[in-house]
Amino acid sequence: GHLIKNIRQIRPDIVHGQYVTPGVVSIVATRRAGVKNILATVHYSGRQHGWKAKLLLRSGASLCKAFFCVSKAVEKSWFGDSAMFDHQLATTGRKHFTIYNSIDKAVIESGIQNSDLLNLDKNHPIIGVVGRLSREKGHRFLVRAMGDIVKQIPDIKLVVVGEGSEGEALLREAESLNINNSIIWLGKKDYPETLAIISVFDLLVVPSLSEGFGLVAVEAMASSTPVVASGVDGLMEVIQDGETGWFVTPGDVSELAEKVVWAVKNKQKRKQIAESGLKQAKERFSLERYEKVILRAYNTFGPI
Repeated sequence: GHLIKNIRQIRPDIVHGQYVTPGVVSIVATRRAGVKNILATVHYSGRQHGWKAKLLLRSGASLCKAFFCVSKAVEKSWFGDSAMFDHQLATTGRKHFTIYNSIDKAVIESGIQNSDLLNLDKNHPIIGVVGRLSREKGHRFLVRAMGDIVKQIPDIKLVVVGEGSEGEALLREAESLNINNSIIWLGKKDYPETLAIISVFDLLVVPSLSEGFGLVAVEAMASSTPVVASGVDGLMEVIQDGETGWFVTPGDVSELAEKVVWAVKNKQKRKQIAESGLKQAKERFSLERYEKVILRAYNTFGPI
């Protein structure tokens, strides 16, 4: 009721919502408030969701002028096919599209400049993982891989940024492997500090089992930090294997350990990957590019 009342008071020409819990409820409320031009964006894959979730999302999408997804993998998982947003294609009646997320290079550069303020010992190789500590993010595979990694690179450190329900289980896993001295648990950090931390890593690891887009991988690329990531969902659209990063099979601890060790020991190759990744981040995922696409979408589906 409050949402409907507030929307009626504002009387917007367009409402662009993020499809998160309670999802379709906010779309219905916006329609009840009298807004005709409703857009929505979903950030997570439907691959691990059942038919009820897909039915709800598609019902919400039917009430929208257009429904956007952050990767083609996400769009395909919910709707069965995918297409990057295109004005001409929109005029044919298509209502769902992919628009990639973006990064603000000014914010990234500020984080890099502040990296010297961090209390991290750069005399050791540093790999890192960033994200909430939940099962789908795959931290447990990286912790297990560290058991093998430290045998080959004894002074390596793993920096874990984030908090969540898996935290205690991960600590127990590290203790059982006797590698707690090789892991630095930083907990949750604000966005600018997280970016600064990423820029210090020799390697960012994204061991996720599911990742709608993989924004942290793009943030690392924009910070000239090379990435080893699971070959899943949107990550496969963000990274080109062997060119702007490396893929590993999701959940394969041995492969993950082998790839991390190889990447850490091959400094020149990491440098090449970092340079290519930075170029890709600027060209494909810049805020300026996103603004142009989203404004084009707003002009297509509603008055400005």
